[in-house]
Amino acid sequence: AINMALDRDLIARALAPNFSEPTALVTLPGNSGYNEALEELYPFDVEGAKALMAEAGAQDGFTLTMLVPSFDALMSRIGQVVSSQLAEIGISVTIETATTFPAYAERVESGNFPVIVASWGVGDVYSMLQQIIAPTGVINPLRTVHRQMHDLYETIARTPPDEAGPLYDEIIEIIA
Repeated sequence: AINMALDRDLIARALAPNFSEPTALVTLPGNSGYNEALEELYPFDVEGAKALMAEAGAQDGFTLTMLVPSFDALMSRIGQVVSSQLAEIGISVTIETATTFPAYAERVESGNFPVIVASWGVGDVYSMLQQIIAPTGVINPLRTVHRQMHDLYETIARTPPDEAGPLYDEIIEIIA
């Protein structure tokens, strides 16, 4: 429901029109793990998102807390837009901010935030996934371990880079 409530095209056009590309995935075209077919897995559809919320028994919505790095103007604006879009499906977002990167990193590491606003470049997909999948990963604030993803990630570590593409695809499909 959350994925379907986010208008990524609007976010990219309105907030970062010259250096962003809307995507539903954690990878971009041309990078390992990118699968164009997954882009439409959760299309922008507010009514569909509301239906999923009702199906999950959350038709009355719920509240969550999102950590936003207020020292980054773009990330602050993204946090505000995401909060507004989630409100349309009944999710009330309490935004907490961190004014410096060290404060932000410390608060992310605390594990107290189920949602954080974060960004990264298009660099090494293996390292980026480490931040999402590893229990100590910066983008894994609740220290969740998903056994299948963890096992795939460990297999990638032992696989020659030119043979790892299908393994990345499997992880990205799970994340999507």
